[in-house]
Amino acid sequence: LMVVFVFSFRGIATLLQSSEAQEQPEARVSRTRRALHGARTVDALAARIRSETSTLLRFDEFLLVLSDPAGGGLRARLHEGIGEPDSRTQTRALIDRVIGDGQPCLVDAPGSSGSLIAVPLQEGDTMIGGLCIRSAGTQRYSRADLHLMQHLAEQIAPALADALAFEDLERYRQALEERVAQRTAE
Repeated sequence: LMVVFVFSFRGIATLLQSSEAQEQPEARVSRTRRALHGARTVDALAARIRSETSTLLRFDEFLLVLSDPAGGGLRARLHEGIGEPDSRTQTRALIDRVIGDGQPCLVDAPGSSGSLIAVPLQEGDTMIGGLCIRSAGTQRYSRADLHLMQHLAEQIAPALADALAFEDLERYRQALEERVAQRTAE
């Protein structure tokens, strides 16, 4: 009787694990919003974004780029991977184009230096930045993967806008504290 009991629990555990493994990627993307919630800095959020992206798709290189409203350019906030200098330059040029056009891009042609997906991060009418993943292997990504990354970008953009606003508010608060300290010293 005890043996049957143990096998029953193992069977239930195996069934639960297999159902989690077979979960649709769209369902995992919908849970991303909860995973991203509560990050107060862009760096903390960037680490969560990378983690969530890695649960959905395999990649060798990850790039999160933000628009810099003060300087008018772009700045990488998180760039991890094994990309060679030439591929990194190509990746950066592609994400610049994606952010400029506001359109996602899938590069997965035979003979290319790898597979790549780049999506813009946009909140309302404001372009926040872009997200790009690259794999050294060719023909790794499909249109379905591009669609999945677009859904992920839709979940990321509001959280990123909130984190950017929180960082701006924190800088403003610190500046006010410094001014109060200066006035008090006078």
